Amino acid sequence: MGVPAVPTVEEIISKVLPGIPVAKGTVMAYIKGWTKTFYYDAITGKQVKFVEPPTVVAVAEVRGGKPPIVKAPTISIPTVPAIAPTSITVPSVTLPVAPTIAIPTAVLPTLPTIEVPVFTIPYLNLSFPYLTSDIGWVREGICAPINKIVEALYSFQSVVNDMIYYLNVGIDKTRKALLATIDSLKAFKDNVQSALNAYRDNIQSSINTALADTRDKMQSALNDYRSRIEAGVNTALADSIAKTQAALNIYRDNIQSSINAGLSDVIPKLYEQIGLPPDQLISTVQLRNVGTESFEFYAIPEMGVGPFGVPFVIKPMRLHYVAIGKR
Repeated sequence: MGVPAVPTVEEIISKVLPGIPVAKGTVMAYIKGWTKTFYYDAITGKQVKFVEPPTVVAVAEVRGGKPPIVKAPTISIPTVPAIAPTSITVPSVTLPVAPTIAIPTAVLPTLPTIEVPVFTIPYLNLSFPYLTSDIGWVREGICAPINKIVEALYSFQSVVNDMIYYLNVGIDKTRKALLATIDSLKAFKDNVQSALNAYRDNIQSSINTALADTRDKMQSALNDYRSRIEAGVNTALADSIAKTQAALNIYRDNIQSSINAGLSDVIPKLYEQIGLPPDQLISTVQLRNVGTESFEFYAIPEMGVGPFGVPFVIKPMRLHYVAIGKR
C-alpha cells in the first residue's frame, strides 16, 4: 500500500469553509490611470469569481511627499478711472424795477346789521322702561342686568342735561359778547376810516420809497449770494471728487488684497481641517466597472520628473480592497 497524500492547507480550508464569500487583496499600481485588478480568496489567496458583482470597499495608503506650492489664482481689480472735475455756474438774477403804487382813497364798507339770535339747547327727557318678571331666573338673569343698564342710561341722561345747562349758560354769555364785539367793530370802522383818510398820502409815499430801496438791496444781496453759492458748490464738488477718488482706490486695493490672501490660504486650511500632515498627499479612491471577476480603480502613484522632463515613479500607489458577495 502506498502512503496517502497529505492535503494542503488550502484544500483543508476549502472543505471546511467552502465558498467563503469574501475576497481581498493588495494592489500595487505603477502607472497613473485606470488599473484593473482581480478578486482573490481571503483565505486561500486563489483567484475567485462571484455569481454577481460584489460590494467592493477599497482604501488607498497615504502617499508621501509634499503637495505642490499653492499659488491661488489672484484677481486684479482695475483702477477706477479718475472722475472728471465738475463745476457749476449759477446764473445771475436781475430783479425788475420796483413799481410805484397809487393808493386810492379807501372807503370802508358799511358794516352789515348782525342779528344774534337767542339759542338754547333743549334738555333730554327720555324715558327708559324697567323690566320685571315673575319668573325668578328671568328676573335675575335678564331683567336685573337690563335694569342696571336702564339706571345707567338715566344717570347718563342726568349728566348730559347738566352739560346742556352749562352749555346754555355759555351760549348766552357768548351771545352777549358777540353783541359787544359788533358794537366795538362799528366804532373801530369809524376810527380806521378817519385814519386812512388822514394818512393816505403819507402811506403811498412811504410804500413807494420802501419798494425801491428794498428792490436795490435785494438785487445786491442776490448777486452776492449767487457768487458765494457758485464758489462754495464748486469747491465742495472738487473736494468731494478728490476724496471719492482716493476712497475708491483704497477700497479697490483692500478688496484685491483680501481676496488674494484668502484664496492663497485655502489649501493649507483644508489640510489643517482634515488633519493631514503637510508632507503627505491626499489619496482618493475611484472605482468603476465592478464585475464578477474584477474591478478597476484610478491609480495615482507618486511621480517625479527626470532629465529632459521625463516623468518616473517614485513610489507606487498601494490599494487594499475587500469584496463581499455571492460565490
